[in-house]
Amino acid sequence: MSSEVRQALADLLRSIPVQLEDPDPDASARRLLDRLDGEGWTRVGLAEDLGGTGGDIGAAAAVIAACAASGHLLPVSDMVISARLVELAQLPLGANLQCPLVVAAEGRSDPRGRLTVRGSRVPWARLASHLLVLHVDADGGAALGVVDASGVEIEHGRNFVGEPRDSVVLEARPPMVAASLNMSMPEAALQLRLVGALVRSMQCAAAIERIVELAVAHCMARHQFGKRLVDFQAVQQHLAALRAEASAAAAAVDHALSRVGGPGERLPTAPIATAKVRTALAAGSAARLAHQVHGAIGIALEYPLQSYTRALWSWRDEFGNEHEWGSTLVSALAATAAGPTWESLTAV
Repeated sequence: MSSEVRQALADLLRSIPVQLEDPDPDASARRLLDRLDGEGWTRVGLAEDLGGTGGDIGAAAAVIAACAASGHLLPVSDMVISARLVELAQLPLGANLQCPLVVAAEGRSDPRGRLTVRGSRVPWARLASHLLVLHVDADGGAALGVVDASGVEIEHGRNFVGEPRDSVVLEARPPMVAASLNMSMPEAALQLRLVGALVRSMQCAAAIERIVELAVAHCMARHQFGKRLVDFQAVQQHLAALRAEASAAAAAVDHALSRVGGPGERLPTAPIATAKVRTALAAGSAARLAHQVHGAIGIALEYPLQSYTRALWSWRDEFGNEHEWGSTLVSALAATAAGPTWESLTAV
């Protein structure tokens, strides 16, 4: 079913040309988002009673992969991050919440329940219809509040591929609705970081798959010294290494997805940390290999490779890079090892 979801969305996105030098990328993203939202694509994987269109994490992953491989810059993947917090809080989203996005910073609530938060590098904040704010409730636990984004102070910024990464200042705004997450604030912050890392890993894996397709097509079509590039042994070795990185990234993401529980369940640390580390490493290697086989054309604005590699260089660092998640993974494995860590990892 997930493959059918991915193919259907991929066909739709393929029918809409990607503008590599778009003079107004935000307006283009808004138009495409409106279309996807109208057709129900933005809430796949979110339960119907919470305002979604149903499906499981596999369906949501298929949507993320299709968007990442399409070359379009869209906030859909970050809306999946929001949906996971909505599931944890069991907080129904109304039909008017077209683009709810999370501010990945701890907010605070005053005695009247009004929320204040300052966040930096918030993905797609300028397109948000509503902002989700994590804060401490009256009982000292973590809560999730939904705030109308109109009138919120937003300073524009972008990451390396051109996606909005904005600064947000929200002062003493009453939430439209709020709900407890039934966990502490550090636990809630970890869950947000985990779902963000998982989504970025999915995006990296899908982009690497697309880079493989571009590299193979280029080497099949281009000739040098009277031969196709693909007929040179050195090029074949580069393509094989590139395909290996794509397979490793996909396997790590698939393993993490297989360990994710149902709606409302907490995300596992070790599988997601593994996926983030492996896809980040694959991103660096894949970008290098793909540009080597493409030569100078790979960096041309008119050619799509550079947009995917710039996306990889951005996504690999967001929600924690491979060094941070490597340390987290070692700590998680050490905490669960039945004896010395190395012996536990290598036991047959």
